[in-house]
Amino acid sequence: MKYGVLFLLLLIAGCGNGKLYSKSDAQQIRAGIHVVPQELLGITGFEIPAGHTTMIPLGKSAEFWGLLELNGETLAIELPDSLPYKTYWTLGKDSIMNNPFRKTFDQAGIDTLVYHVIDQRGDTLHDTMEIFVNTPLTISPLQPAPDRLDVSPSSSQELAFIWNLQGVDSWETPLVRLTLAPTANEIESAFPLDSTSSDNLTVSSRGACPTDSSCRFWWKLVATVHSALPPSTIDSAHTDNLFFQTRRLSTDFVQMKIGLSSNAVRIGGGVWVHSIHSAYQTQVNWMVDTVARTATSPLMPAGTWLVIAGDSLHSDIEPDSLQVILPAGIYHNQGTLLELNDNIPPQIMYLNTTAPSTIKDSLVFELFDFGSGVDTNSISVSASTLQVSRKGTKLTLSWSAITNGTAPAQIRIIAKDFAANSTENSYWKTQISSGHIILSGPFFDPPSKVSVP
Repeated sequence: MKYGVLFLLLLIAGCGNGKLYSKSDAQQIRAGIHVVPQELLGITGFEIPAGHTTMIPLGKSAEFWGLLELNGETLAIELPDSLPYKTYWTLGKDSIMNNPFRKTFDQAGIDTLVYHVIDQRGDTLHDTMEIFVNTPLTISPLQPAPDRLDVSPSSSQELAFIWNLQGVDSWETPLVRLTLAPTANEIESAFPLDSTSSDNLTVSSRGACPTDSSCRFWWKLVATVHSALPPSTIDSAHTDNLFFQTRRLSTDFVQMKIGLSSNAVRIGGGVWVHSIHSAYQTQVNWMVDTVARTATSPLMPAGTWLVIAGDSLHSDIEPDSLQVILPAGIYHNQGTLLELNDNIPPQIMYLNTTAPSTIKDSLVFELFDFGSGVDTNSISVSASTLQVSRKGTKLTLSWSAITNGTAPAQIRIIAKDFAANSTENSYWKTQISSGHIILSGPFFDPPSKVSVP
C-alpha cells in the first residue's frame, strides 16, 4: 500500500543534558483510509485493510476510518498529547471533521475522498481514495414479448432477442448471456447459447425446431458488469425464466394439445374432448389418449375456442371446459389442464325385492358407483349379530344360528370409490317381531358438532 510519509521531529524533554531533540528521535508516520461497508457495520476500521479504491452500491452506506501508523504500529483514534496532530477529511467540496464518519451515497459516480493530517508546524500528510458508487444493474426483456405464442422466425429460422439494460456506469463493461431451452426444467442447467455486450442478439433455432414448425422455447438473460478495478465482477442481474412459441409460416391453421387430470386413479374409455369456435359454431372432435392423459386437436382455424371435456360412460364424472385464444399458425401446448373429477360417493342399494319373512332369509345389499368405481378393498361392514359374506360389491347378511335370530341388529356399510369419496354415514336396523323380520332405514348420523368454549 502506498502511503504519504512525514518525518516528525518530536521535542523530547531532556534529563539534564539540555538537548531538545537528537537525530535518532526522528520517527516515521503513515496515514491510511479504511472502509467498513454497510454489510459489515459494527466492526472497526482496525479490522479492515487500508485501500485506495472502493465500490459502494447506490443508496448504500459505508463508514470511513482515518488511521495513523507510527513506526509500523497503528495508533488509536484519540492521539496522545505527545503527538500534536490535527486531522480532517475532504469529500469533493465538503470538509468533514469526524473520524470515523459514516455516509450514505445517493448519487452514482466517482467521488474523491482525502484524509488530511497536519502537525503543529503545518507539515501535512494525506491519503486519497476513489469511491466508485455503482448504479444497480437491471435487465428487462423487450423482444420476444414474454408469453408470446406467435413469434415469427425469419425464413432462415433466426430469432431476434432485444432487451433494455440499465445501470452500466462509465467504468464498467457489460456482458449479457442468453440461454435457450425446450423446457422450463432445462433452462437453469442449459449452457448459454451466446453472449454480447450489446442490447440484442440474433440466434438460429435450426436444429432445435424443425423447419416450419411451431415450437416452445424457454429463455433467460443474465447480465454482468466488469471493471479493471477490484473486484472484477461488480454487479449482476437476470430476467425471470420466460417462454415464447414460434408460429408456422406456411399456414394459419392452429393445433392444440391439453392435459387431462382427475382425482380418480384412472381415466375411463368414455372420455371425450371437443371444441367449438366462437365465430363458426363448428364442433371439432379431439383425439384422446387416456394412458398419457392428453387430448390433441386436429388442425383448426385460428380464433377463440371453447374446449369441453366429459365422460359419456360415467355420469359421476363432472365435465370441465376452458376458453382459449389461438393465434394463427401455432401449436399450443402449454400444459393446460382440464379436470375430470369424481366428487360423488358410492351408493348403497338394498336388493331384496320382498322383505325377508323369517330368520332363514338373508338381506342383500350392493354398492354402485357411476364414476371411478368402488374400491372393494375399502368395503367395511358392521352388522352386530349378523354374518356377512361378500362377492365383489354384493353383500349378503344372514342370521347366526347361535343367536336364534332373537337379537336386533344394526347394519353399517362403509366404502370408498377410486377418487377417495366415501359413502354417507348411514345405517339400517333389524327387529324380530313374532318370528318375522322388520328392516328399517337407512338412518343418517347427524353432522358432528364442534363445541366452542
